[in-house]
Amino acid sequence: MDHPNSWTNETQYINSPFVAIYRSKIKRIHTYNQKGLASINSEDYLRTLISRQGKISCKDFIEVCLYGKNGYYTHTRKEKNAYFKDYATSPLTHPLFGYLISIFLDKLIQSFNTKNEVKIFEFGAGNGTLAYDITNGLKAIGQRNYKYIAIDRSESKSIFPVIKEVDNYPKSESIIISNELFDAIPHHLFSVQNGEIFEKYVEIKNEKFIESFDAPSDSCIKNRLKKNSTNLTNADGEVVCKEYKIT
Repeated sequence: MDHPNSWTNETQYINSPFVAIYRSKIKRIHTYNQKGLASINSEDYLRTLISRQGKISCKDFIEVCLYGKNGYYTHTRKEKNAYFKDYATSPLTHPLFGYLISIFLDKLIQSFNTKNEVKIFEFGAGNGTLAYDITNGLKAIGQRNYKYIAIDRSESKSIFPVIKEVDNYPKSESIIISNELFDAIPHHLFSVQNGEIFEKYVEIKNEKFIESFDAPSDSCIKNRLKKNSTNLTNADGEVVCKEYKIT
């Protein structure tokens, strides 16, 4: 299947914002084994994976760059003071950020008008800074009717208990919060041209990463688009599907 816009078929990574952004993450990572020798990095792994499969989806490309064995989040979060380098987001600027949110959460918990414990789920909790500040704020306010559950898929030196997976909790009064989460979720990129749906892939040509378009790798892409719009003729965007496993 050929994408109607021929210029997109062989866009080199230096002119491709998508590939350039994620590739820049892994280029800065240098890992060493116990003997001091450089181990395989994410870019080497990507080249091997693409050579074996011919091309990979953007979702898989993001997954390796950010969450692979030597991925950006996986690796750099283990470095000393990592959260004061690339991870200096709002919760790290001052505890007041979390305390202000705790005031809102207190009002929200009260609005449930229940004696049952209200669960607060934070997805993408990182090292637990926001969770730590929010729970301290709720404690200062005198709010006790809650359980705070911090979740993050990458391990780090946490100052608050952070779990990697969520069990199937029974239905209950719950609140879900997150801080800068959605831009770090691996996703498929698509393009609709004249009503036909294409997916963006990453290939290698002349030793360089390039983008290409082909038929969608996951049926959920078409299903999501058809569910949201029946008259979509020309559009570009992203779709998040449930499966994240790279084969």
